[in-house]
Order: sequence, then structure tokens, then C-alpha cells
Amino acid sequence: MAHAFKDGIARAGGAPAIAAGTLAIVWLLSLSLPDAPFEPSAGVRAMLASVVIWSFVWGGILDRYARNRPTRGRGFFAACGAHFPALLRLGGAVLLLDAAVTTAIGGNTMPAIFGIAVGMVATFARIRIVVEDRRSALGATLGALRFMRRNPAAIGLVVVFGLLQAVVLIAIALTLDPDAPAGWRRALAQGSIAVPMILILVEHAAGISLFQSRLAHASYTAAPPMIWPDSPAAEAITNRIPEITP
Repeated sequence: MAHAFKDGIARAGGAPAIAAGTLAIVWLLSLSLPDAPFEPSAGVRAMLASVVIWSFVWGGILDRYARNRPTRGRGFFAACGAHFPALLRLGGAVLLLDAAVTTAIGGNTMPAIFGIAVGMVATFARIRIVVEDRRSALGATLGALRFMRRNPAAIGLVVVFGLLQAVVLIAIALTLDPDAPAGWRRALAQGSIAVPMILILVEHAAGISLFQSRLAHASYTAAPPMIWPDSPAAEAITNRIPEITP
């Protein structure tokens, strides 16, 4: 687990564009939150939009971490589109399951514990969808459960990152002084969103490292490089070159 933790930090640190883009998405999604108290449906729309957006970008993010090399814009968005249907089904299922359990059980500690467990499984289900190029969200979820059962380090990895996120949020809450300047409070509020998101990215990168090291070699589990075809102009020139016959 220690190797996966270090490798996850290295993989996430080696992709600063992924981190910057992710933080930008988080910031843009947070802009819709103030409208929720005034319109009951605003919160639902924001949640659904979040599921759709993250289902799209997770494919490119995890593909970049799995390959551990730059994929550029074309490779990133190609991976986003390729894995979007399966990740959307997974995200929708997690959202509906979490809402059903929260509604049925009510406000006690069980929904929180259930949410943590679902988050663990969803993390490795995303990894299996992208790294193994799976099309079935259900198959990826069952595969994630099997992997976690055979590799307890996967559970430990998610728990460690969950504790780190809790420590960061508690530290920010303790630092937040109502009498502090507005700029300082705004910076802490942004940090309460940015730092946990960075930890989530590192968590997924570390999970990919653990998965690739335990299940198979990285060259076996990672999808083949995406080779973009030539431009139409280059293809037209190639087609016009006459064939030389002996």
C-alpha cells in the first residue's frame, strides 16, 4: 500500500493540467449552489449536472493516470467519450442508491457509513471501467468488490485518504474565524473544496497503481495508445500518390 500511495502522488503530481482542470470544474459547479435555497429544484439540477459532468471527465482523468504519460487534449477527450456511458450508469446508480438509503433510514450515522462503503466500491469500479476498458457498470462493480475482497490494501488505501480529507476539513473549520477578514474566509472556503478534491485525485491515482500492480502488469491492463488519424488534407494527399507497380 505504501508503494501505491507514493506512486499515486507521483502520477497525480505529474499531471498538473488534470489537477487545474478539475479544480476549475469544481469551482464552476459551486457557482450553482447559492440558488438552491431559493428554488427547491435547483439543488436537484445541480446534482444531476454534477453526475453528468464527472461521468464524462473521469474517463479522461483515470486514463491519464493509468497510462502515466501525457495523453494531450485529443487522447483525453477521446477517453472521456469512450468511457462516458458506463461511468454515467455507475454514477446514476450510486446517486439513486444513496438517495434511497438516506430516505429510508433517515438522519442517523448509517447513511454516512453506507456512503463511505459505496464510495469505496465506486472508486475501484471507475478504475476497472477505464483501465480494463469495460462497457458494463455492473460488471465493473462486481469486479471492484472481488478486487477489494482479495486485496484488503485497497480498502486501507481509501480509508487513509478519507481520514486525510476529514483532517483537512476539520483543520479548515477550526481555522475559520467569523471575525476574520472576508478575503481570508473566502480563501479558506475555496481551500475546503480544492484540497479534498486534490486528495480524491491522488486517491484514484493510487488506486490505479495498486490495481495495476496486483492484478497484472501495467502494459497488460492499460488500454492501447489512442492513435488519432491523419487530417483530411494529409489523407487526400496520400490517396493521390500513384502506386508504383513493378
